[in-house]
Amino acid sequence: MKNDVLSRNILLMDAARVLAEECFNRGIPVVFLKGAALLELGIFKFPEREMTDIDVLIRKHERHAVEKTVLSMGFREMENSSSAFVKTENPFSPPVIIDVHADLRHLKNTDDFFKEAFSPDNALSHILVPSTEDLFLHLACHPLLHHGHLGDKAVRDAKKVLEWVSVNPVRNPPCPLGTATAASGRLISNGVKGNLKFFMEQLVSKAEKHRLKPVVYPILQELSLDVPELKPGGFEAAKERFFRNALHKHSAFMEYLLPVILRPALALKYLFPEKEFLRKRYGRQSAWNVLIRPFQLLKNIFIRNL
Repeated sequence: MKNDVLSRNILLMDAARVLAEECFNRGIPVVFLKGAALLELGIFKFPEREMTDIDVLIRKHERHAVEKTVLSMGFREMENSSSAFVKTENPFSPPVIIDVHADLRHLKNTDDFFKEAFSPDNALSHILVPSTEDLFLHLACHPLLHHGHLGDKAVRDAKKVLEWVSVNPVRNPPCPLGTATAASGRLISNGVKGNLKFFMEQLVSKAEKHRLKPVVYPILQELSLDVPELKPGGFEAAKERFFRNALHKHSAFMEYLLPVILRPALALKYLFPEKEFLRKRYGRQSAWNVLIRPFQLLKNIFIRNL
């Protein structure tokens, strides 16, 4: 089993690194997400963390250029997906899948995410991963906001990040040497701080900025961490109950409801997606597909729950 995971991860990471290099040569940053970031940082060893695809984040205005680059690498658009590309290396190995994201549901915008991305030690300069706090938030929030429940894999990932942070430096956003002061009030002389307290301060700050308390608080409690600063109050407390109830019980309904609870504007995006989404998901961007989209959503929600 471990050999299968190792072989697949090597295939996936090779493709991710080629994509990052190709985009870097065009002046386009690509940030590794989830499993790819965990492996690049050394939080997991290659045989320890199974992956089925590579997730990367790009800037929205560079989507066309990145997708063109992926296609030039021999990939093709994956059927019934609005963001994934697939390539079969040979008949005896599983397909290589790259999922290209231009936004993340848990963030209002990705500006700071890109500003704080960095190259891990011993990695080439074109390899970028999120700041440790951004990596943790994405690993924790993504399963609830995309799959409707947390799951054992996400819990394991989050625990491993916390363990890693407790013994490794937490990289601070780039700054002139010796001139910036961290949120904790301590001078940063080399752009790196290294303890769990500093990590949690940054985590709280980002969760507050992006209004993530209803999602993050129950997850932290699941990890036996009590962070009073992130306890939701008022209307956010009502939202938090939905996320807490969904931690271990999956339903297709929650897959669609939880993102809208956190970001109500997503309801419109679900009902009236962009033309490019319709083309990739349904094969064409016609008025008919726009009209039947709400009914397709209802079918996905209720048929899958039967």
